[in-house]
Amino acid sequence: MRNILREFRQNEVRKYLENSIILDIGSSCYPISFKGITIDVRREKKPEICASTLALPICDNSIDTVTLLEVIEHFTFETQKQIVKEIQRILKLNGKIILTMPNYSLYLKLFQDIIWFCRERTTEKEYYNAKFTHAHIGKISPEHLKQLFGKEFTILNAKRLFLYDYLLIAQKQ
Repeated sequence: MRNILREFRQNEVRKYLENSIILDIGSSCYPISFKGITIDVRREKKPEICASTLALPICDNSIDTVTLLEVIEHFTFETQKQIVKEIQRILKLNGKIILTMPNYSLYLKLFQDIIWFCRERTTEKEYYNAKFTHAHIGKISPEHLKQLFGKEFTILNAKRLFLYDYLLIAQKQ
């Protein structure tokens, strides 16, 4: 099924990709780049690497760019911190992370909660066949997202995409 929002998000992110080694985490069956390495925890999505985001089977300091599109919000805040540390481990010096998530601003939160309540009981339940929870258990604001990256990263770009998404690009120091 065509997802216009995903296509818009990916096209926007592609503007920031350079000719580099890209690790596309949680890409499912919709890779951001044909030059990248796809990784997902779900084998049925047919990623090149099937692994957890918390234990990436990637050498230290070996990746130029990590994309993490609409993934971080599926984890608790503590787990999000661990994911950022794992990404920091695999990124080269000056490597970049390009991340998108739902824009959980105060004004949009109620609207998004209603949408996800409906989706999880209809299309998402059917799609995941009730095996996985696809809930947004780690809803954080853009300000909290920036705090996740701490002093180890420099925020290069942070902006709202369309109405629903938020884009952050950070560089490892």
